[in-house]
Amino acid sequence: MSRITFVMFVVISLAACSGGGGSNGAPTISITATAAPIISSASAFTAVENQTAIGSITASDADSDSLTYTISGTEILISSTGVLSFNAAPVYATKASYTATVSVSDGVKTTTQDITVSITAVNAAPVLSNITNCSKANENTLKVCDLSATDADNDTLTFTIDGDDASLFSVANNEVLKFKTNPDYESPADENNNNEYLITLNVSDGKLTTSSSLKLQVLNVEENQFGEGQFGTSVME
Repeated sequence: MSRITFVMFVVISLAACSGGGGSNGAPTISITATAAPIISSASAFTAVENQTAIGSITASDADSDSLTYTISGTEILISSTGVLSFNAAPVYATKASYTATVSVSDGVKTTTQDITVSITAVNAAPVLSNITNCSKANENTLKVCDLSATDADNDTLTFTIDGDDASLFSVANNEVLKFKTNPDYESPADENNNNEYLITLNVSDGKLTTSSSLKLQVLNVEENQFGEGQFGTSVME
């Protein structure tokens, strides 16, 4: 609610003894009232986290006086034209609401308004990590890598894959990228038959998805002396 401080000018005009004025020569007293500024903007604002913009204070003055804007505290700033901004971009998880008192003065009278700024949270996209660990794999080994990602909002994350050779892979327990069948360097199964498997790793928080294209190279390893077929598949050759 706006609060207005009233000030009145008292102008005293003294008539000359031999001149006009009251019949008894008494001084004439006139009272002139100066209008206080009026704040017409709302007292409640919303602002998106991680940015400094808030909004503006709108005020007018019936006497067309120049207005000066000030605000209490240091967290919110106000410009000479009433534009509000944060001193530092807010983070919803740290603080979700701010309050301050705005003052508008015409040099004589001051009007104040208590304002509240509510912060709106913004969903952050998840970030894939350790992608380089998934760029190479030995032949005859199902596991490629452990999948890893972070999310600033601590949302539950889901991993998926797509791309030219995605059908040859699976995500086990939402945490491990693996071949569906053991890759064989001597008999590549990728679309280009060159032991370079093209896939895209995706991680989603349910609203936003982050993707990374990956060229996974299958490495040749020395075959065991008995051959791969006699004693099953070797994972260490």
